[in-house]
Amino acid sequence: MKNREIAAIFNEIAYYLEIRDDNPFKIRAYRKAALNIENLSAPIEQLAEQNQLEKIPGIGKDLALKVREFLTTGSVGHLEELKHDTPPGLLALLDIQGIGPKTARHLYETFGIESIEDLEKLAREHKLAGLPGMKEKTEENILKGIEFLKQGKDRFPLGVALPLAEEVVDYLKKLHGKAPSGNGERHRYPGDRRPAETGDECLCRHVPRKASPLPWHNPLISHSQQRPSDGPPGS
Repeated sequence: MKNREIAAIFNEIAYYLEIRDDNPFKIRAYRKAALNIENLSAPIEQLAEQNQLEKIPGIGKDLALKVREFLTTGSVGHLEELKHDTPPGLLALLDIQGIGPKTARHLYETFGIESIEDLEKLAREHKLAGLPGMKEKTEENILKGIEFLKQGKDRFPLGVALPLAEEVVDYLKKLHGKAPSGNGERHRYPGDRRPAETGDECLCRHVPRKASPLPWHNPLISHSQQRPSDGPPGS
């Protein structure tokens, strides 16, 4: 099934459009389409073969063409164009926890920031406070976010975390007959690098003690070590 891959692509397109301050209705349309595709019970390939794509809520002619493009080529040209047209310096700012698309764009356009080091220098020199929506506390939070990014503790690259999460979901479906509730959408955006729950921690929440662990399951992490109310390390 390609449902998750296509949903991830539509979410990513929405994120790049948000960075560009594009039409909010268009952004919401992509996110709604992504959610509906992810929740399909049938493989989207099957719906495409049956010419049923436009019967999916939120999928019109344009998005149906993008679905077919991905199923045929493995990529979507519109997303590649958005990536190409987005300045690397702007994307670098989105790696920092607490900086969203609007703030990143404002900082980039105001200071022409090309790197995280540029932003750190401005924050330490207190040149950000006083800008619209920026206070001394905002500068402090940005510096904390930069430090957290440098440490890189308890983080997984998206290319590692998403396949691992999908493996866990498939395992839980076989175990329980359904996947656990929850939405991993926020981990799919290029600018969201907050800590992701590991596969072991996810299993601790949903897998009975008697269940056989997956091959990569860490036996050192017990069911009692990670509770649903626990926050990220250091919280």
